[in-house]
Amino acid sequence: SNQEADKPYPLADILSKTLADAGLARGHEHIVTVPTTVTALEAFRLLDHNHLRAAPVVDADRSGTRSLTRSLAAERLLFAVAAVVTTISVSDMRGLRSSNLKLVKRPLLDFLQHHRGDFHVSYTIHVTDKVQTALLQFMSVSVHRLWIVDDARKVQGALSMTDMIRVFAEALAA
Repeated sequence: SNQEADKPYPLADILSKTLADAGLARGHEHIVTVPTTVTALEAFRLLDHNHLRAAPVVDADRSGTRSLTRSLAAERLLFAVAAVVTTISVSDMRGLRSSNLKLVKRPLLDFLQHHRGDFHVSYTIHVTDKVQTALLQFMSVSVHRLWIVDDARKVQGALSMTDMIRVFAEALAA
């Protein structure tokens, strides 16, 4: 019908909104972060205690700048540490057996580097970034979540692909 032809692309409006305006950056009362100074065991206990599948690992000394490297298509990606260094997830427990269980007593970053073979870069997005930016970031990197940060690079929340799908479904149903 003519009425449908006059309708703009149904997702154009939502894609141009900021995360905050789209309801994707709601303030979380208590964001659980894991400091870089804890052991892997303490980090896993923190996840368990808070019923979380993952949490951002934040630099305990945010004043210094540290370079972390990650192999990426034969290049080295250097990034300066802001607040978020990496992500600790329940999936990081895969491969732990009685023979290597003592690894969890290591400092968290040592454990992750030894267990993963390298750091997994955590991706952040700003509360004022557009939904389109978040979608492009999800499409360009294989991560399950983006950490939402403010101007001070402090973690304000998490954005998952499930959150994005919910917003798109609501926009299409409207």
